Amino acid sequence: MWQVVDVPACNMVWLSRPSHRSHGRSKIGPERSGGAKKQAMEPTAWGVERKADAKTIAEALAAVNDVRLVGEVIDYIAALVRGTRETAELESGASPRAGAMLAGAARARAAIDGRDFVIPDDVKALAPALLRHRVILSPAAEINGRKVEEIVTMIIEAIEAPR
Repeated sequence: MWQVVDVPACNMVWLSRPSHRSHGRSKIGPERSGGAKKQAMEPTAWGVERKADAKTIAEALAAVNDVRLVGEVIDYIAALVRGTRETAELESGASPRAGAMLAGAARARAAIDGRDFVIPDDVKALAPALLRHRVILSPAAEINGRKVEEIVTMIIEAIEAPR
């Protein structure tokens, strides 16, 4: 059974995958030749419920697209991404695409909070989750027992957010 996971930092709700124990053969279907039946491929057969229709999703996307991102916040996002590439503790830093994803997530967070503009706190709140999986520790940092989360947090704290 799919589980709902609340992510308070992002003010979002996600569906998590079923646990190994609850995802047995009965969920996949009986052994047979010829592939799965169409019914088994329907989301409702897996316990997935529709929570929004296409119109609602389009309206949500439009709301996010209407959120303003001022130059100072864009520069802050670029500085965070650049910071991941300038530290010796990371073998590989975040790409420009990571900055674009961080900007989009910050715009979504602002829309969820009912604002039509992004504030630096939106970026700061989302940056650890968005950057930590887009970087690779250097061998020296690994040997020293450093964690990606520590380094990303250090970078975020070192770069001054706009006021």
